[in-house]
Amino acid sequence: MSSSVSTLYVNGSAASGSLDPGGYDYFLVSLIAGATYTISLNAASSGGLSDPFVYLVGATSNDYAFDDDSGGNLNAQLEFTPSLDGDYYVVAAAATNYDSGQYQVSVSSAAAPDDYPVDASGVITLGSTATGVIESEDDIDYFQISLTAGHTYSISLRGADSNGGSLLDPLLYGIYDAQADDFVAGIENDDGGIGRDAALVFTPDDSGEYFIAAAAYSAGTGSYTLEIVEGDTSVDGDVDDGEANAAPLSLSAGSGSVTGSIDFADDSDWFAVSLLAGVTYTISLTGQDGVGGSLSDPYFAGVFDADGELIPGTSNDDYGDSYDSQISFTPVASATYFLAAESYSGDTGTYTLTVTGSATAPIETPAGTGTTVSISLGGTVRGVLETAGDVDWIAATLSGGQTYVFDLVGDRTAFNALSDPLVQGLYDGAGVLLPGTTNDDFGFTRDAQLTYTPASSGTYYLAATGF
Repeated sequence: MSSSVSTLYVNGSAASGSLDPGGYDYFLVSLIAGATYTISLNAASSGGLSDPFVYLVGATSNDYAFDDDSGGNLNAQLEFTPSLDGDYYVVAAAATNYDSGQYQVSVSSAAAPDDYPVDASGVITLGSTATGVIESEDDIDYFQISLTAGHTYSISLRGADSNGGSLLDPLLYGIYDAQADDFVAGIENDDGGIGRDAALVFTPDDSGEYFIAAAAYSAGTGSYTLEIVEGDTSVDGDVDDGEANAAPLSLSAGSGSVTGSIDFADDSDWFAVSLLAGVTYTISLTGQDGVGGSLSDPYFAGVFDADGELIPGTSNDDYGDSYDSQISFTPVASATYFLAAESYSGDTGTYTLTVTGSATAPIETPAGTGTTVSISLGGTVRGVLETAGDVDWIAATLSGGQTYVFDLVGDRTAFNALSDPLVQGLYDGAGVLLPGTTNDDFGFTRDAQLTYTPASSGTYYLAATGF
């Protein structure tokens, strides 16, 4: 079973992949609220999937969609308009758990109007911030500011890694000198701030008007925050050990990353991160092998609780066939946890610490007519079966004489998707099972589907479990 996480760019090149039976691949993409996107999952021309199936999931239960055959020739295609800026997961899968093969996946959107074109630049003042959006892969936004010769200024362009916006990898493309009618030589930056944020320090030789150029690295799109202050606010990026000195690691749609360095043999870098109960997170510490930095043998020292106590079983060295480290961690309580990055062999170098999890926490759904979870026509509910034999009840208001179709599918946007969903049955308002409403393995899949026409209007309850 294959499972991986890669990055897609809007209107960028299609990504290719391969699925084993029952497998699914994740693609992170940055989307802008209000824009309409087309997500396409097509079988490769040679050795392709028989029937591609695509999911999209975001930060809320409303930002969830899936499609099977709308792309023609059994290919999957869906149109989606997000309600929020942010990172979303495109999930490549197959309509049946027995299918395998090659595929191509892409995200496209009609070009949005540029918020800051060359002939209508934005304006930013010292000590303030400005926000904007990179709408396409070649978009560059310009901001005008008045600077004084000999004064030092710190400029930062923040995106997803520091909650400055949804842009995955901001790029300070340069500073334009209006007097010289050209970019100032050598003044550009990528990844000089927190994580993949951009930051630079600039001391102009001449007083006057300048233009700061904001862009994205590697064809990205999304929103950002630009800030400029007087003085050199750059730091060496070192992080001290212990929960009291931990640096923040921010997550967007359940995922985030940060870079750091091990500066001496016993150095330990701690990061504070907020995690949700019931969500499975993959925590990776990469160096030379995974091209996350120059550290030859990263060691993930573990996940620590709020008291700084190591949670057993959360340390790792040399995951798989590499010297990088990786663990899976499912918190039992929503809280702030601490992640510790070290070097196994005492060497020094840079690294990348990445946390990847589900975009949203699943809903805790009780059984019985007292359930607090309901579904509306055309809606979606995400839930989790915590133990074998667990049954979740979802309430639905149905009209007599109208036919309804209930789909119960394994949530392939999660890392622990239910492999064989079972509709235990549909119950009436008194909690009595209605005959003939149990279903398992609809069609050629292990997902379940129930079609039902109630004789009378009222509240009904669908019982979801695993086979």
